[in-house]
Amino acid sequence: DVHCGGVDLIFPHHENEIAQSEGATGKPFVHYWVHPEFLLVEGEKMAKSKGNQFTLRDLLADGHAPEAIRYLLLSMSYRKQLNFTFEGLHQAHSAVQRLEDFILRMREKADPHDPSDAFAEAIRNARAGFVEAMDDDLNTSAALAAVFDFVRSTYLKEEHGGISGGDARAALE
Repeated sequence: DVHCGGVDLIFPHHENEIAQSEGATGKPFVHYWVHPEFLLVEGEKMAKSKGNQFTLRDLLADGHAPEAIRYLLLSMSYRKQLNFTFEGLHQAHSAVQRLEDFILRMREKADPHDPSDAFAEAIRNARAGFVEAMDDDLNTSAALAAVFDFVRSTYLKEEHGGISGGDARAALE
């Protein structure tokens, strides 16, 4: 259903793939096309000749967490140009750490009870915001914002004694 490739492959490469695949099968090739913009590195076009090309293997060998790399890449809509920086990668690591801390905190509080009606509504709203963002042309940056808004509001409720064990369990789910 989904086919990906850089914006430079739309024509003629993907046009040719459509013609070949549909000509051979008589069926639609794919339903969704995702054409990400080119990646910048520290504000410059990524190129081997500039020495600013990093593979996933390079970043992992330098000790960067795969979750942080994934988060950084998802933090920007695929239609916008991501400027990869090591500062951005460190911020992505902090964001992932915040999510991991949230999960641990909720696990410590979780029990099998039902969440409060108000908290269940907050979860529905957060989920709806996430789904709405993803349905908006895979707007991953807005989807992540919905997740972090939920985390932030849950922490605020917890600080004021408003998170039950059932709320914590529901937050984890």
